[in-house]
Parts: sequence; structure tokens; C-alpha cells
Amino acid sequence: MAAVEVWRAGDVASLYGVDLSTVHRWERSGRLRSSRRDPGGAKCWLAHEVLEDLTAPPPLEAVPDPVVSMSVDELVAATRKPRRRAS
Repeated sequence: MAAVEVWRAGDVASLYGVDLSTVHRWERSGRLRSSRRDPGGAKCWLAHEVLEDLTAPPPLEAVPDPVVSMSVDELVAATRKPRRRAS
């Protein structure tokens, strides 16, 4: 029986040079398939699944439109998070 390599979120983050929150966001968005839990309760993924998921092109809804001539102000406005109103 072949050994299966299991990676935790920190392993995936280190491999791709991203923050842990990015790995969890990839999972929520569907770019990375759902994690499993190890006996200690930590999230983990099978290494071959991570490599398959993250080398495949991102889902269509996550692919940005082709280069569009936008002004810097339009680009900033399009990507800005809405402000919270004071209660």
C-alpha cells in the first residue's frame, strides 16, 4: 500500500508563498477542495489533490476579464470595499 502525503494549511501556504488566510479563502471559494480533519482536528488536504486543484485554472467566476482600459480611479472604485456606516 502506497503512503499518502497529507498537508496542513501551513504546508500549503509555505509551498505557494501565501498567508494561511489565503489558503482558507481558496477553500471557501472552491479553488481548493474541502479539507479533511486529522485526528487532532486540524484541517488537512491530500498533497496530490492540492497540486491538482492549484495547478488547474481558477474557476470561471474567479478569472478576471481581459485587460480593459480603465482609469486608475475606476479600478480603485471597482475594487474598494464598501464602508461601514457608524451606528
